[in-house]
Amino acid sequence: DGRPDIRPRPDGRPIPDGRPDFRPRQDGRPIPDGRPDFRPRQDGRPIPDGRPDFRPRPDGYRPPRPPIGPPPKVIYNYRRSFTGYNHYWTPDWYHRHPTMWNPYWIPYRSWWVRPAWHTTWGWFAPGFFAGVVVGNNLNPYYYNYGSNIVYSGDMVYVNGVPYVSSAEYYRQALELANTNTVVVERIVEKEVPVIIEKEVPIIVEREVPALPLDDKKADWLPMGTFAFAAGDGDTEAVPEKGMIIQLASDKKGRIRGNYLDEETGETRQVIGAIDPKTQRVALKFADDDRMVIECGLWNLTQDSVPILIHRDEDDTQNGTLIRLVPPEEDKDDMEEFVAP
Repeated sequence: DGRPDIRPRPDGRPIPDGRPDFRPRQDGRPIPDGRPDFRPRQDGRPIPDGRPDFRPRPDGYRPPRPPIGPPPKVIYNYRRSFTGYNHYWTPDWYHRHPTMWNPYWIPYRSWWVRPAWHTTWGWFAPGFFAGVVVGNNLNPYYYNYGSNIVYSGDMVYVNGVPYVSSAEYYRQALELANTNTVVVERIVEKEVPVIIEKEVPIIVEREVPALPLDDKKADWLPMGTFAFAAGDGDTEAVPEKGMIIQLASDKKGRIRGNYLDEETGETRQVIGAIDPKTQRVALKFADDDRMVIECGLWNLTQDSVPILIHRDEDDTQNGTLIRLVPPEEDKDDMEEFVAP
């Protein structure tokens, strides 16, 4: 009589008249007619049609959040206005700046490319990221200051959860920046005071660099060269001469590099380290015991890097590092760096 057939079909026979089939499929057979498949996938098969995959990952992996930083036009303006691609970090530059860290064994063109994430985390010594590696991939942590890392009062919140006090957070960054960089050598000397005429041991602490300035035996991965931008770096105004920083990491997570102020010509060495548990990176000038710059390791593989500048325990400021890579029309056949 033309009425629709809404009876359940326990025998699996097709429903006539071209009506949609809303029956659940327990046997894994494809649903016909090109309709979306909203069934949960427990077997790890990819979901078709390019739809977002919101399934929980049993291995705990989550893709990193898309970076929140300056728009592509601003990044392009920085790269296009920069003129030091063929002048900085060259043998001639190190010759004119003998007090700077000189990794002369690294081709200067390697400082102007972006290392891929898998190249970066795979560079470190086996076991460096122990307990964090999932399968054959390292779950990257994204640091976005003011979003997932927030200061509120005297506390620092990470992903909405109270973490530590702001003073402790600064202390952690300063301590990390000094990791594997400076050790304290304890020397016991004996002195005979005139009054009591008795030998009294005196402990003298002396700072000794743990990493020589010319550590040519160590393997270093160039992380790139970056320009400093204020705040989120979202302004299109680009300074004619800015502040740039060169960074590299060895297989033990130690950071080295150089800082250059193009306006004043000031140069300073940069030291720091990576926390293998949190992927937090802390940097400082070798001659400054107060200011620390921090970011995330995964962020350092991107075009823009949110940073937090600790000028002191109670003085913090947001900033951005913009990766300097020659625009396509200006690359001048620069070679891409491939980690050995």
